[in-house]
Amino acid sequence: MRPVDGLRLSGTLGITDAKYKRFPAVCVFPGGPAAGTPCDRSGEPFEQIPKTTWSVSGEYRHPVGGGDAAIRLDYNHVSKVASQGITYTQTPNLAPLVTQPGYGLLNGRVSWSMHDSGVEIAVWARNLTDKRYYMGFLDFVNSGLGFIEGQPAQPRTWGAELGFRF
Repeated sequence: MRPVDGLRLSGTLGITDAKYKRFPAVCVFPGGPAAGTPCDRSGEPFEQIPKTTWSVSGEYRHPVGGGDAAIRLDYNHVSKVASQGITYTQTPNLAPLVTQPGYGLLNGRVSWSMHDSGVEIAVWARNLTDKRYYMGFLDFVNSGLGFIEGQPAQPRTWGAELGFRF
């Protein structure tokens, strides 16, 4: 959408309703038989697939000194994500420990591009609010090691760019 000159607004929405119809498996329950036990995993959530994702962004461009200055902000939201579906079947009391709650990330970028030379200079930042969340988890309880490990996502990062268009 372009409500006024130089301003561009956009958004996205993603909805996923993934379900297993049948998922017969052999599960090894902690403290159970080593050879495994038949189990039905069809009630498990899909791993690493959020039910909803959405984003909004805005960019404003304005002519400045032989080029264009631009500022851009975007916000991306992801609903809760299960990272180890089998935990829901084998040790459901541990399911919250391998589930990433929903989170949102705010990113920004400021740039200036020169018309004649094709040079663009920019500074940017990702995860401006320094949201702490996990990219995924590994459940080592069900393997008998007795712990759950999480991989933290990147904290706030920032940088600068110098680009050439030719």
